[in-house]
Amino acid sequence: RWTFAAKDYISSSATVSQGHVYISDFRYLYALDQQSGAVVWAHPTTLSIYFSPVVAGQTVLLNDGEGLSALDTTSGKQLWTANIPSQALIPGAVSGSRVFVKSVSSLYALDLASGKQLWRFDDRNFISLPAVTSDQVFVVKGSGADTAIVALDVASGQSAWAQPVASLATSAPVIAGKVIYVRTGDGRVLSFWH
Repeated sequence: RWTFAAKDYISSSATVSQGHVYISDFRYLYALDQQSGAVVWAHPTTLSIYFSPVVAGQTVLLNDGEGLSALDTTSGKQLWTANIPSQALIPGAVSGSRVFVKSVSSLYALDLASGKQLWRFDDRNFISLPAVTSDQVFVVKGSGADTAIVALDVASGQSAWAQPVASLATSAPVIAGKVIYVRTGDGRVLSFWH
């Protein structure tokens, strides 16, 4: 149908939303027209992006070096940035007016309109990318024998429940209906009701 040649090597997976394809190389985040492949806009980034952008309404969120940038989907204009010292932030999910981003050992809920931090959940070892429903956020936390799947309240970040399971993989949980699926380090798949 069409081919797009970026200025450098492609470094992220694509995200498709509202007629645009968002993809990044080592220097730019591109918004491409989904039908023609034409560049709608290109936003320069300070470091390469290894995670897919997350789109919520008229906002596209991306890891831009050590910070997080929120851009207008129509123009590519920067709306806000969020930086937490010594924390590389990765956009993970959106629920309503909240965006969820993670570092290696923390999950943050930020206000989608302003980037203001609403709450934070930490584990000294590891936090996975989140899976989100309308009222809960699910993550895998810990490492090795000390891992668990945790359900957090979307609004407050308070733990609703935690299920310890030794040796969970560091991948994000997957939600299908009322079931949460997680993977173990030895290749098993476990399911939980939520």
